[in-house]
Amino acid sequence: MNSFKLRHLRAFFFILFCCIVCLGFGQKPVEYNRETSYGIHFSSMGGTIGGIDFKKAWLIDDLNENRTASVQVSLAELKHAKESDVAFGDLDSFKPGKNNGLYVLRSSIAIEHTLFKKYHEDGIKLNLILGGGLNIGFLKPYYVEYVVEIDPNTNILITDFAQYDPNVHNLDLNGSTAGTVISSGGFFKGFDGIKVRPGLNAKIAMSFEFGEYKSSLQGIEIGFLTDIFTERMVTFPEAKNKFLFTSGYVGIFYGRRKYKKPKDFREYR
Repeated sequence: MNSFKLRHLRAFFFILFCCIVCLGFGQKPVEYNRETSYGIHFSSMGGTIGGIDFKKAWLIDDLNENRTASVQVSLAELKHAKESDVAFGDLDSFKPGKNNGLYVLRSSIAIEHTLFKKYHEDGIKLNLILGGGLNIGFLKPYYVEYVVEIDPNTNILITDFAQYDPNVHNLDLNGSTAGTVISSGGFFKGFDGIKVRPGLNAKIAMSFEFGEYKSSLQGIEIGFLTDIFTERMVTFPEAKNKFLFTSGYVGIFYGRRKYKKPKDFREYR
């Protein structure tokens, strides 16, 4: 009895496999030779939004349509592991110990290999992505507003802005002594003191593309990134600083495809 059931079970799975293969060959994969996409990503070393991305890709395997090459440009923030916020009331916050923010402009070239194709009507396309390229790292001074002195006549705080220096500034929530930090200086201060450092990047990722329209491109990308610079990127002078950064990320992207123009054999008549 058991052998009878086993034979029927094998026959069922064999027929099911044949049906899936026939259905797969019965549909024609989406054809395109160009695509443009943009999106955002969330990184284990980034802020609320880890960075923004822009990518151009083109088909390099006309026969099987399963390999594309792409050029991508990304702008991202890399945060130190010790970075945290101390709130000042309800409106502002300060990051104790931080004297530089680290931002990276990545330019990379990647090869994307299609593991599962997406068909005309619907479905999911799965790609394996391997890439790498050049980095430009930006160390932007982190400015704070601090107490210079207290006017003895009016008891009003006289303040100024400067790059955070742990030897000069201190954190006193009462704000009653010279050098006390009372708020951050804001994002737009410090651009005149930016230092540029070159580097390299590499990544491995999987992308999942979905959507029912042939010309649209949308999906998610999950992977790992490595950034390396020519020297240690000092963002917290009293902590250990690195020149090699590794992170995991999840990206969301949208874009458009440009399709190949089908051949019209009537032109040759």
